[in-house]
Amino acid sequence: MERTKVDTTLIPFISSLVGWILKILLFISVASMIGIATTSFIAVLGAAGLAIGLALQGSLANFVGGVLIMIFKPYKVGDLIESQGHLGVVKEVQIFNYHTHFT
Repeated sequence: MERTKVDTTLIPFISSLVGWILKILLFISVASMIGIATTSFIAVLGAAGLAIGLALQGSLANFVGGVLIMIFKPYKVGDLIESQGHLGVVKEVQIFNYHTHFT
């Protein structure tokens, strides 16, 4: 990821996310190999994921917004931006939010 110039803030997040996904897939595969019915387990995981997603809908939207800002870089630190009638300078871009100094 460093060679493709992915933002350094995203590298640990993406690595952790991929690690957890692979661990879950490994667990399901091993359970299937030893004879455990995995269809009901996958259904429970899906329902839990849906419930958590609906409960955290606003927070997840802000989180995804932060990730999209880091990926597409519509602005960077030091840029002067106007948002909702306020003018400010971008001081820092984070995954969950961004900080501005309004003048």
